Amino acid sequence: MTIRRRRTLAGATAGLLLVGGGAAAAAATTPLPKPQVVRVSADPTGKLGFVQKSLSARAGRITFVFTNRSAEPHDLAVEKAGAGRPLGVTTVIQGGRTARLTLGLKKGAYSYDCTVPGHEAAGMKGVLTVR
Repeated sequence: MTIRRRRTLAGATAGLLLVGGGAAAAAATTPLPKPQVVRVSADPTGKLGFVQKSLSARAGRITFVFTNRSAEPHDLAVEKAGAGRPLGVTTVIQGGRTARLTLGLKKGAYSYDCTVPGHEAAGMKGVLTVR
């Protein structure tokens, strides 16, 4: 390969790296829209249930802010209605703690519940409508 051709290839490669790097840098600096915040709380008296029996939200990124003021441990799981497996689950919390879960959800029917054994069966569940 001639010196001239090597320089041309090196210049072309450097140009591509700059263009590619510039695109990646532009994408990295474009902020994502803030997620919508939906708040849900466990029954503070210790009963197995959520304060909110139904929730609604707009389609897109949603951050669930789950608060449990009771001494009973709980978590929050969200799933597509009838799917049988959660799309996401918070950590198990108690005693006034808060946990967050951010999901990207499309329009449709979803459910939420507590996955601590026996809690969903005892009524710790709700319905989420995403419009």
